[in-house]
Amino acid sequence: MSTNVHHLELFYYVARYEGITAATKAMPFGIQQPAVSGQLLQLEEVLGVKLFQRRPFVLTPPGRNLYRFIEPFFSQLETVVSRIAEDEGSSLRVAASPSILGDHLPVVLAAMRKAHPGLRLTLRETNRANLSELLLNQEADVAIAPRPNRRLAGIRFEELARAPLVLIVPENSSIQSFDQVHEDGVFTEPLILPVAEDLATRLFRDGMTEMGIGFQPSVEVQSIAVVPGYVLNGFGVGLTIANPGITDTNGLRHIALDGVPDLIIDACFAGTPKPLVSELIKEAQSYGRTIGLRTE
Repeated sequence: MSTNVHHLELFYYVARYEGITAATKAMPFGIQQPAVSGQLLQLEEVLGVKLFQRRPFVLTPPGRNLYRFIEPFFSQLETVVSRIAEDEGSSLRVAASPSILGDHLPVVLAAMRKAHPGLRLTLRETNRANLSELLLNQEADVAIAPRPNRRLAGIRFEELARAPLVLIVPENSSIQSFDQVHEDGVFTEPLILPVAEDLATRLFRDGMTEMGIGFQPSVEVQSIAVVPGYVLNGFGVGLTIANPGITDTNGLRHIALDGVPDLIIDACFAGTPKPLVSELIKEAQSYGRTIGLRTE
């Protein structure tokens, strides 16, 4: 039979306060004297020794040895737990895509830091493929990412904003509207798209199917982040996510894609979010509204 850690904790209090009656008054949890006596008898039975004499209270030599061994742990446990809780309350680990980390989170986190000057941040890049692993392994408190096609076991989602998909063209392009890039149900302009499994491309495909418009990419890229570079170098019109203040600058112009579903940006977390995560969600939702992203 293995030693019960709770029995060791009871023995610690009894030894420290020199008796069961005094110990039950000092313990931070409610337990009656008969229950303490019974569990300590079980501990002595497991160890095969007598740990103390009851009246008058005296630790036996094995009892003194055991108390010396467990006393440093149980005497410091409350302090360590308090310190961990304090550290947890002032730190935030966020995972997100490079564009969210670089373009938008600085503004959101700067607002949070005004309320929490001692806020400690750990920021890391992620993609939807490893999002679940990061959160369930507690390597991040929250991840900000496009909503996946299917729900992930153990992961909760809270919507932050809805980002429209747009086509981008050079500022000097003659193309002013979506109607100018297709004719008779087919795209007439060279099209730059992320790979077929990319969420933005799937949403674009769904929208085009709904409108009865066929298309074939002339350039297919691994990441949506590299689309603007190819647009600027004349390879065609490109699909991207509306990123206010970012994709509508640097020589590029948006072409609205009415009829294409929005990309939903979520805060993702495992279990009950800690207060800083809840605060981040509210701040991010507010920020999304200020830059013109759609919300629920």
